[in-house]
Amino acid sequence: METAKVCVSRIVECLQEIIVENHMKSCAIYTNDLRESMKKMEAEMQKKTAFEEGWRVSRYNLFAPIPGTKNVAIANLFKGTCGAYSPLDVFLLGELETLDSEHPILSRFRERGLVVNFDEREALYAMGRMGCAAGGVGLTICPTMGCNFDCPYCFENHKAGKMTAEVQDDVIALAERMLDAAQKKILNVTWFGGEPLLAADVIEALSGRLMALCEEKCAEYTAKIITNGYFLTQEIADMLARCKVESAQITLDGIGEAHDRTRHLAGGGATFGLITDNLRQVKIDFPVSIRHNVHAENTGEVDTLKAFVDELAAESGNKIAYYPAAVSGNDASDDRGCDVGLLCTSDASEIGIRCDAKRFEPGHVLLRRSLCLHVLHNDRQAQHALNHHGMCRCSCLCFRLASCDTRQ
Repeated sequence: METAKVCVSRIVECLQEIIVENHMKSCAIYTNDLRESMKKMEAEMQKKTAFEEGWRVSRYNLFAPIPGTKNVAIANLFKGTCGAYSPLDVFLLGELETLDSEHPILSRFRERGLVVNFDEREALYAMGRMGCAAGGVGLTICPTMGCNFDCPYCFENHKAGKMTAEVQDDVIALAERMLDAAQKKILNVTWFGGEPLLAADVIEALSGRLMALCEEKCAEYTAKIITNGYFLTQEIADMLARCKVESAQITLDGIGEAHDRTRHLAGGGATFGLITDNLRQVKIDFPVSIRHNVHAENTGEVDTLKAFVDELAAESGNKIAYYPAAVSGNDASDDRGCDVGLLCTSDASEIGIRCDAKRFEPGHVLLRRSLCLHVLHNDRQAQHALNHHGMCRCSCLCFRLASCDTRQ
């Protein structure tokens, strides 16, 4: 009997030990599970969104629907990428403030420049300073955005007014800063517009100050002008020569009526006769390139106009040369309802080949790339040369300096 009691007592003790041990194991498992849950909760609480990690949607993204699909093409102008994205991709790009910083789509956005964690404008300015340090300085200055012509294919929407004295001061100050940063002390100026000779006084005043600045900085100064040639009198040609203008570009679209159909005065009126009289009678101390804007209606003028230009050069004694360039479409001319037909691809290619072939002619100098600055008198008009972030339509880096004064 006593033995049985001892056995029962021992069994009870064993059961109690088992119960306690199992309980402790359960508690340990629960504790571990609780600890893991807490760790996961802490990790979740420590997770940041892409926005909190400093990522922002690039200011240089362009969106366009892809016809026939639900996808969207996104081009990043800063990095030079372009790709197709699904509606979900576009949605996630727009939800950057809540998107997990470890979301796999983010790496794709980063690689293609759609999201950035730096100031793109500051990066452009830094690149500009590096460009100045590496080479010379190029300034394209528009003393006015007004024009006396009304060419249907023109990419600009003209507006009266010319550069103010205050903006001229800013141009000089900016040129000085850029020359100080430049390794090669060279300042190349292109006078553009509008029609720049509508503001010949601004060209003369600014040229004098820019030349004086270059002399002070021991820098080389060169200039050229793009003009329609209507105001190229002997007095103006002499002034441009004094201002160290080394070349000019004037456009003729054909001979006589073929030119006047597209390059006529604002409000109507022929221009061919006066322009060619200027080229024939004025003594011009610098080379003049005659650009032929070729479109569907004047392709037959290419050989005829080239022969005419050669005769004009021989007759006048001026250095005048011909080159063709195909007219391309643009938003400004489309808004005006431009009725000038564009060339087909093959014809445009032929014109391009003829133009490029001139680069291989004896004595032709290839232009060097330099930092490009477009200075325009009118902030609204600046949109036709630059976007509001200062990017140049010729794909090189620019800054913008603009001021509006339409009282002059």
